[in-house]
Amino acid sequence: MLEAPTLIRSGITDFHNNRNFFEAEHWEEYVDGTVLKKKVHDNGYGSKTMSESGQKLNINRLPDVQLLTNAEGYFQQFKDGAGNSFDSLQAMLEAKKEFLAWEYKNTTTETIEGDDKTERIYHRREGHDFVSGEEWENTKRFTKHDNSEEVVNRAKDASGEWSESYSQHRRERWSKKEGRRGG
Repeated sequence: MLEAPTLIRSGITDFHNNRNFFEAEHWEEYVDGTVLKKKVHDNGYGSKTMSESGQKLNINRLPDVQLLTNAEGYFQQFKDGAGNSFDSLQAMLEAKKEFLAWEYKNTTTETIEGDDKTERIYHRREGHDFVSGEEWENTKRFTKHDNSEEVVNRAKDASGEWSESYSQHRRERWSKKEGRRGG
């Protein structure tokens, strides 16, 4: 059975006012070099965005990384082989971007527009695996009042790249796929 990585630090920040504006973020940092974040932003005027993102630092490629703790065993800082100190894993990720193993971001935006209260939902997923060279991007737009939908997927790996898209609007539908594999 796979064991979950050990959590180093986590936190929550939030802000809201009396006009229905709301913003919150939850983040977690793990010993294996992973940082996960979840964010919610509601402007109070019919638009809400929820996102989830993650990054992983390839700690095995970094020379002499140390995790320093206090006497009670709580995290204090990271120290690299060059003697640089980092107060958080996020700060080390920003300084050592060339050592990223992977990163991803998933976003969902919901909006209600106009006098007819048209509800639109937009999903976007994107990521990059720096070890294998794989990249992906998926988007989906959905409008509730007429059940229209548009989807676009793109991907790239060591053997090629491809994209596909499809759409439907009432009774009209179309699709397209193109790409190359193996050179």
